[in-house]
Amino acid sequence: MAAWFGASLLLDYLTPVDFDGAAHVSLKESDPRLRLEALLTWELKNLLELLDLISRRLLLPLQGLLAQSDARDKLARLTQYTLLMVNGLVVALGGPSSAAARLRAVMKPLADARQTGRWLKGVTPLLALRGELTACASAPRFGAAPAIASKLALLGYFVFDHVVWLQKARVLGGEATLTSRRSLHLLAVVHACSLLQVGLRTARQNQAEVRTQLSRLLHREERPSSSQQLRMATRELLRELMLLVQAAHNAHLFRTHDSLVGFLGMCTGLDDLSKLWLQARQKVV
Repeated sequence: MAAWFGASLLLDYLTPVDFDGAAHVSLKESDPRLRLEALLTWELKNLLELLDLISRRLLLPLQGLLAQSDARDKLARLTQYTLLMVNGLVVALGGPSSAAARLRAVMKPLADARQTGRWLKGVTPLLALRGELTACASAPRFGAAPAIASKLALLGYFVFDHVVWLQKARVLGGEATLTSRRSLHLLAVVHACSLLQVGLRTARQNQAEVRTQLSRLLHREERPSSSQQLRMATRELLRELMLLVQAAHNAHLFRTHDSLVGFLGMCTGLDDLSKLWLQARQKVV
């Protein structure tokens, strides 16, 4: 019943033309619109309009989204952390060990596939580091230190990540698990520096508003609504904090729980995919 109702709502939303099933009753039997060929042509026209609408709203943006390697990586990451959350819940609730083993068996090839897709991604932080150093040389500032440290750590993460891949392929010697742990340590440093960078920028750009909000909060007074800029900065701070918790857990620096980390990974993954989806839809429109 629920599935039928949901399908009806979806068809009502997607169907571009309202259809009156009793409209033919008012027509004469000799009306050419009641001929089989005319009815089939009309239904085909409605079907084509429906398919065109589905293509414009769903299939074409999805095609543009999946054409991006970054979007495919974010989709695999979302799937990986969803499985991690389910695995954590299965273990916490005392579920069958075979179910947890099957979930881990799916997560491992997903992680390996994402690692292959990260080939030569170190070019991006290298160029960003060049830009940060150039800006800092022309106008030195304290706030540039976390940004530079973040780019250096991210560059180191990609280097170690490539070494891990080569060790798994037995091109290089050494323990891949140990190298992977080092790369994850650097990733935690990346997000810690990014969190500090966003925090400093937010405090600098919204200093007066933050002081007003904190003063009203401490004195238990009614606070004015935050500006759009402060809300966006707060959202970015929360996102970096969630990424830091994930990285610290994966690097065994600060272990929490797989279900919590999986949930946080789902939140950040959906946020990333929603931005890419909106970009893909804008290109179609």
